[in-house]
Amino acid sequence: MIKKIIVGILFACLLVFISYEIYSIDSNDKKITELNVNISKESGSEYLAIYDDMVSEYGEDLNITNAIGLLNRKKEENDELLSLLAGDLNNLIKENNAVEQEIAYLIEQEERRKNSSILEGKITYSQFPKYPTGCESVGLYILLKYNGVNTTIDEIVGKLKKGDLPYTVGGTTYGGNPEVEFIGDPRNNYSYGVYNKPLADVANSLKSGVTSKIGLDFDSVLALVKEGKPVLVWTTINLSKPFKSSTWTYKPTGEKITWISGEHVMVIIGFDPDKVVVSDPYTGTIRYFDKELFRSRYNYLGKRVLYY
Repeated sequence: MIKKIIVGILFACLLVFISYEIYSIDSNDKKITELNVNISKESGSEYLAIYDDMVSEYGEDLNITNAIGLLNRKKEENDELLSLLAGDLNNLIKENNAVEQEIAYLIEQEERRKNSSILEGKITYSQFPKYPTGCESVGLYILLKYNGVNTTIDEIVGKLKKGDLPYTVGGTTYGGNPEVEFIGDPRNNYSYGVYNKPLADVANSLKSGVTSKIGLDFDSVLALVKEGKPVLVWTTINLSKPFKSSTWTYKPTGEKITWISGEHVMVIIGFDPDKVVVSDPYTGTIRYFDKELFRSRYNYLGKRVLYY
């Protein structure tokens, strides 16, 4: 009888295929007079096994109170097991997150690699003190050195066509045209500068095949660098904000010339997703500039380039 009672309780507690009828309980001596239990064939053996465990532990002392106590202990054991399993699961989740972060980092690094490039060898030269306004001449020297040309900056400056510094006659200011000639002299502190064609003429005299472009979009410039080509570009000193500082007349044609303050030349030798890497004549070093700011200054100066 006790076996049926305990197995019945097991089924009642777990709500699996159990139906029971209790006809009477003697409340004085706590004896159950009758309990019918219907156990399904599918699950009955599992609960009988639990009953056998109870008999093994309590033997003849097994009663309802002991059975309920054992069930409570098993519940506590299961709760502890579930807690341990939850801890293991959390650890697995943390490990999985760490793996996912590592994979994301590796993917990001691969994307950076695909969108990065830097030329081998770092050729630098400072325009100071000998060529204080000669960034274009020094920049061309760097470009030619990257392309295996043995020359000197003095040779470049000597070949560069030069024009007049601004001067005033009869209330009108005249001066040279940077599209035609260097305005002043690169060795002079108070000179201005030069644009594509005059510098390209010097480049071709030392190594033919130079390409000069105005209006080349910045992404195309970076594509050239990725192909292994250093690119001489016009920008501003230290990427300072440009502004139109002086205006004069180019006497041979009557054309109005407006000079952009801070005009400067650098040679792009590399880039990554965030930075542009240049050989900068102003410092005589390799420098790293914010890519989007560099793009802005490059665009303002007319998107001018020289490259081989």
